[in-house]
Amino acid sequence: MQDLIQIRAVVEDNYNIKDITIHSRQRDYTDARKVYSYIARRCTRYTSNQIGKIINRTHASILICHNRANELMERDENFRMSIRYCMHLCVNILNKESTTYKESLDLIWSNLSNLQQENILSMANDMTAKNNGLKKEIRYV
Repeated sequence: MQDLIQIRAVVEDNYNIKDITIHSRQRDYTDARKVYSYIARRCTRYTSNQIGKIINRTHASILICHNRANELMERDENFRMSIRYCMHLCVNILNKESTTYKESLDLIWSNLSNLQQENILSMANDMTAKNNGLKKEIRYV
């Protein structure tokens, strides 16, 4: 379900929407729901019911949004570009074959000497401290 939440965040950010779950017929909201449904149905293995729960919709609404997105992709260049852009942003979220630094490090950790492990831990602590400092400077929405 974490993938769906992150897809939702990408779509909301792309459409400058604070909450996609709002029941609104404004074009930005309806297009955002279509893009979310399209990406979630095409790129994840979640059921329509699970996809719908993230945005407070039924499985039927998700199916309709997905079908409408397919229709708009054929006719509307702007909508097609919007879906492609959101898909591009979601690549790292949805690509299960790519490994994270932690997973890569776990594979080789036991082969490292104690000195190498200590150096890596000290560098990680420094990076975490710098990251926390940046988080205080940057205002997240």
